[in-house]
Amino acid sequence: GCVEKREEEKESAYSGKTDQLYIAIKEVYGDSYAPDFEYNEAKAESELDIDMDNVKDFFIEQSKEKEDTVIIIEAETGKIEDVIEDLENYKEKLVLDNSDNLRINAATIYDKDNYAFFVILGEDTAGNMDGTDKNSRLKYYKEQNQKAVDAIDGFFGEV
Repeated sequence: GCVEKREEEKESAYSGKTDQLYIAIKEVYGDSYAPDFEYNEAKAESELDIDMDNVKDFFIEQSKEKEDTVIIIEAETGKIEDVIEDLENYKEKLVLDNSDNLRINAATIYDKDNYAFFVILGEDTAGNMDGTDKNSRLKYYKEQNQKAVDAIDGFFGEV
């Protein structure tokens, strides 16, 4: 028993902020938070093409349709640029595969301190927005993502 216990403690000896950030982001969206599938390390590497050598800690959750997404990564020291590049490449690929999906086009990449974020979250009311032009819809989705950015800023402001 004793040895196992110690292993567990080491696991959670990270700064632990990724989980707290996830909770902070999720709270902002309430019922409109749709991701429900959590990624492990292998899946993050194979599906999102993130080089996990640059990652100290992470939380990734996505909806089944791969649309609603939250990626929170704590980078290893000096690796934040590499992580952001991986996220930008992931977004590029996603946009290429879904060029007419404005929600995906509006995906937001953000970084703060040693953390990088990729966000497609919020209300998806495109169905009610057919009359509105592309730019208004893009703007709307970006505003939805901005809620996460504000939550992140608030989190770091308080800590």
